[in-house]
Amino acid sequence: MRNRDIKIFRVADVAVFVAVIILTVIIVYMGLGRKEPSKLSVRVGDVRTEYSLDLNEEYEINSNGVTLSVKITDGKVCVASSTCKDKICVNSGEIYRTGQTIVCAPAQVAIEIIAKGDSEVDATVR
Repeated sequence: MRNRDIKIFRVADVAVFVAVIILTVIIVYMGLGRKEPSKLSVRVGDVRTEYSLDLNEEYEINSNGVTLSVKITDGKVCVASSTCKDKICVNSGEIYRTGQTIVCAPAQVAIEIIAKGDSEVDATVR
């Protein structure tokens, strides 16, 4: 009688484990399939400008004696070129998810992908 109880318990464990794996795969798949609408926020010093990620465009930003070429292609953003000394902004590569940022410290420029509803300022610190 004991062997039968142990065998049923193991089958039930496997069934629960498989169900948890299937639910996890479904949840991850549904989360990856959604693309939230987003836009590009470019902050130069104290001035913030927003751009659509739906357009394939290239913008030139001049700040603090540095010129950056910001390129938007298929919803992805990169700094294609910069006249700054260290080129960290160029080497950052492409960003495409909400919250990702490229910063060029010499130019005092911050480029960030934000959700479409995040256009208001949350707080200002001085």
